Amino acid sequence: MKPQFKYLGSSFRNIIQSKLKDSGKSGHLSALGKTLTPDLRVSSFSHLTYRVIDYPPGDLILGDSMVIFKTDNPNRPFRPFSDKGVLVEIALLPISPSRILIGSSSKSHNIFTENNLNEEISKCSSEFFISSDNLEIYEPLSKNIGANSHLLNKSEIGAILRDILRSSLPKT
Repeated sequence: MKPQFKYLGSSFRNIIQSKLKDSGKSGHLSALGKTLTPDLRVSSFSHLTYRVIDYPPGDLILGDSMVIFKTDNPNRPFRPFSDKGVLVEIALLPISPSRILIGSSSKSHNIFTENNLNEEISKCSSEFFISSDNLEIYEPLSKNIGANSHLLNKSEIGAILRDILRSSLPKT
């Protein structure tokens, strides 16, 4: 490899790493600023009707994110956080293996018609979930951990990288 290309590749890698680190930090701080603002949080959930319901299977797990949200986003309906601009249809907090606190946008919404609830909870967990018993039914769920706990999806990461590239490359 020619020395100038080696230098260019090394410089480019350093720029990308620096920009990603800065973008990640500023994005995280921005998200914290938004989620710590009480008015924004209250308005995100004020349209929901809350109740505690029994969960007859009695095998609910509790993910490390505690609460999961079902949103109107068809690409990623369940997530461990709520984004600005994404409508929360349901907020779910398991409080025991057989009871769940639910905030729902529809009084007639039946949580039991949702996908496998434990599967969604495990996907929204970052590192672990807890259960009341050590049952074999929970073993396959452990493979789901982290599948849906990320802050950014692949297209959002791609958009960030494109922005970094545009701002880092010389204008022609």
